[in-house]
Order: sequence, then C-alpha cells, then structure tokens
Amino acid sequence: MKRPVHRNGRKQKTAPSARLLVPGLPSRELDCMRAIWEIGRGTVREIWARIGEKNSLAYTTVLTLMDRLHRKGMVRQERPGKAFCYSPLYQAAEVRRDAVRRLWETYFEGSASNLVRFLEIPSPPSSGAKRTGRRGRGPIKPASNGRVRKRTA
Repeated sequence: MKRPVHRNGRKQKTAPSARLLVPGLPSRELDCMRAIWEIGRGTVREIWARIGEKNSLAYTTVLTLMDRLHRKGMVRQERPGKAFCYSPLYQAAEVRRDAVRRLWETYFEGSASNLVRFLEIPSPPSSGAKRTGRRGRGPIKPASNGRVRKRTA
C-alpha cells in the first residue's frame, strides 16, 4: 500500500485518516498560520513581529514552529535571499472546515443529528452554582479556611 503524498511532495509518515487533508494544528502553530494568512508571504522575523512579541515567544521558537509547519506541508518554504520566506499552502477556510469535520467525525460519529442534538442542549450551569460531591450525596461544604471539608451526613 502506498503512503499518501502531501502537497509539498513528501510522503506522509502515518495516515490516521486518509479522508482528512489538513493535519490538526496546536495553538501556537495556528497563531503562526493566522499571521501568514494575514500577510500572505513573509519571513520568520515578520511572523515573529506579529505574534511573538505579544505572546512572549522567542524568535527561535517561531523559527521552530515555522519549520514544523513546513514539514507538515502547511506552508511553502522558499529562500530567495538570506532568509527563508513562507507562504500558506492552505487557506484559513480549508483548515477551519477540516477542523470542524474532524470534530464532527470524532465526537459525533459523523452524524449531523448528534451534532444538532448536542448544540440544542442548554449550556452548563454557571460557576456560582453549588457543586455536588461524588456519588450525588449532596453539596460539598467549604470549610471556614477555604478548604473543602468532608460531608456531614
């Protein structure tokens, strides 16, 4: 069996779900992708200027993140001069659509009715509501020192 090939021409190491085109992205990598979508094409320094300073990320961290995105096939890496330039291989709408599809297939068994039923459930109670202990034996009573006491039966 042949391994699927990504847009960058590299063979994918594992194929957990061949139907999914875009790999899942951790939050920092997604921040880099958002920056690259905004500017269209840019160097690590330009991407770092957009996300690194406000998130307290080092330049080398952004460099590592961009290298990971390149290895995943999310961005194209070119070297027209001294620095690498990166451009997106996927648009934001493609990544968003694929993330929702992954969520739908993973947590709702690909069933639209399961997803709709979940969305119709009222939101959970606010944090100010009473907490109940294990086995539904009533609320947990806080101690005067702020610690949680054992239940009084």
